[in-house]
Amino acid sequence: MADKCLAVMPDQAMPYDLYTPQLVPALVAGGEARRATQLLDVLLARTQRALLYYGSHPNPLMDRELGQHLGTAQTLYLAARQIGDAPRAARAYELMRPYLRQ
Repeated sequence: MADKCLAVMPDQAMPYDLYTPQLVPALVAGGEARRATQLLDVLLARTQRALLYYGSHPNPLMDRELGQHLGTAQTLYLAARQIGDAPRAARAYELMRPYLRQ
């Protein structure tokens, strides 16, 4: 099913978003672990770039975008943990850490 979702809506036609990491556990369950980690890597890199940009250009008009990318980081963290990918989960957590309240 996850494979069908990615075939019908490829990244080039409909860029991956906040909900795409939810496909990761399904890909792993379907024997597509390599594809799942590739998906995580693409989204982690994009999320990192977006958070660096929005974090370095503070503007209340961009709060929504910042929040969306933080949500993506959280979803990536949860997906990576669910499949037991500790390094990618740690990477996602590190993206969120500067925004967490201490």
